[in-house]
Amino acid sequence: MDKAGSRILPLAIHLSSLLVLVASTTIFQGDLLAYYARIDIALWIALLASVTGFRGAIRRDIESHRLLWITGFTVIAAGRVYSIVSTTIENPLKLYIGGLINSFNYELSIILGLIGISICLLGDLLLLFNFTSIVRNPLIQIRLLASVIGDHPVLVSALIAFLVRLAPELYFSNYIIGYDTVEYVSHLRDFTAKPSFIGVYYWMGGLRRIPPMLDWMLYPFSLFVDPFYIFKIYPAIAFATIVALTVKYSTKTLRAGSSTALIVGITTSLSIIMLRES
Repeated sequence: MDKAGSRILPLAIHLSSLLVLVASTTIFQGDLLAYYARIDIALWIALLASVTGFRGAIRRDIESHRLLWITGFTVIAAGRVYSIVSTTIENPLKLYIGGLINSFNYELSIILGLIGISICLLGDLLLLFNFTSIVRNPLIQIRLLASVIGDHPVLVSALIAFLVRLAPELYFSNYIIGYDTVEYVSHLRDFTAKPSFIGVYYWMGGLRRIPPMLDWMLYPFSLFVDPFYIFKIYPAIAFATIVALTVKYSTKTLRAGSSTALIVGITTSLSIIMLRES
């Protein structure tokens, strides 16, 4: 392909996909399901069209128009991921091409698609009129970040687990999360009011003489902060510790590689059974 053709072809591809998307969103013939299916297919076409700029994308220096193509692709891909996640939550039976757009997600999906293709077209215009320049490729920094993450699966997994477990605590900030946690809070309050090495405390429906090991550990904090707030943070710390130890076991004992260990950490962090234990 000659130089002129290499400049015009991306513009033609991106412009065509934009026209298809606009036509799909503006033409409505009374069938809502067909309308949503047409938009979904048009968004997949836009995603495929935006892939054209990825040749030579992973270089230290990159042309500005190609960087815009990559940005446009990222925006469209984000819209597609949003469509998949929202459809999974609302109606998992529609996880197929043509079924990912619905009344819940179509507005944001369309907006992200239009923005992404428009960014790609801006890159096309820079290329067409020879306004492109060489810029530092931010993807190199992303690769460096990915390398750091891969080299520290234990710490990364612990951070993910901490954020996953902390999320419900922050979202339901006025409530105690977990059935047993109510007992923990009340038990620590009793211990704070009357600390002892081994005392009699109300625990799990009756008075029991048990070694309050968790209370011993958290007692110094309860002198300054109410146990309600302590148990907003402690479960996330404990869960992160469990996940970190699991990943450490997979690397040291099972000899798992960094990538496998990171997958173990993410899977464990999202495990309902493990979350229940926290």
